[in-house]
Amino acid sequence: MFWLSSQWFGRWRFDHNSTSFPLTGAHTTTNCSSCHTSQYAGTPTTCSSCHTNAYTQTTNPNHIASGIGNDCGTCHTTLPDWKPASYPNHNTVYPLLGAHQAIANDCFSCHKGNYTNTPNTCFGCHATDYNEANDPSHAAAQFPTTCEDCHNVNAWSPATFNHDGQYFPIYSGSHQGEWNDCSECHTNPGNYKIFSCIDCHEHNQSDTDDEHQGVGGYAYNSIACLECHPAGNSQGSFNHNTSAFPLTGGHAVNDCNSCHANGYANTSTVCASCHTNNYNQTTNPNHTGIRNISHCAACHTTGPGWTPAAFPTHSNY
Repeated sequence: MFWLSSQWFGRWRFDHNSTSFPLTGAHTTTNCSSCHTSQYAGTPTTCSSCHTNAYTQTTNPNHIASGIGNDCGTCHTTLPDWKPASYPNHNTVYPLLGAHQAIANDCFSCHKGNYTNTPNTCFGCHATDYNEANDPSHAAAQFPTTCEDCHNVNAWSPATFNHDGQYFPIYSGSHQGEWNDCSECHTNPGNYKIFSCIDCHEHNQSDTDDEHQGVGGYAYNSIACLECHPAGNSQGSFNHNTSAFPLTGGHAVNDCNSCHANGYANTSTVCASCHTNNYNQTTNPNHTGIRNISHCAACHTTGPGWTPAAFPTHSNY
């Protein structure tokens, strides 16, 4: 019988670290038979050869559904439990630029430990920033939730807001340099839809009334100011009396919104468009019971209270 001495046995001990596949991380504590299930020669060295099940069964995120390749070494080291992991291809899914680049290694700040269905819109991550913004209050002003309209990826400020193009010129024209804070015009910090013109302009009502003598649609309130002076100056101001629908009688004292509730373009000039309820509800006489009477101007003027009225078709009855 032939015996190997301990000297020979030590000489033939196999050193994995001297091969093309050194053992590191969790591989150093793995049983040989876990990888060498049948033989030692020709054992594959690709991750997926041993870890296909781990790849196909992962759910956070689902690697197959997310299009993540099965080359585990792209994101993982050999440390236990597949962590920590990186994602060098992140920019192909969602580019990390500006302030996002600074937190590229802090995955939890965006993913909160859940890598499935992470929102990829600004508001999806920054709803709290939007709701808590107070200079101005974004929610009160009903700003859109598309943060990128005003902000960039570097920081929240400086920000752009097309006040002149979308609402009212304050950075150009007559109002340029005439204000310092939003609150000077938006007097209710809880609702930026409310604004004031007459609080800023140093005219008393009597002076303003005198300046608007003969101007159709004039009223001493901020909404009327904006409606007639959308550019903030006298040029392009609107005088209803020079339009296709001069304001007379009861129309001259109505609020603009009474007729223009849905905007100013294409507002109907037909009486029934505004006064159908008056027509249907009248009882002295009941208009719907009288044949062929549906055109208010056939009997009425614009005088308030529908009086006086005529009935030129009386002879038909």
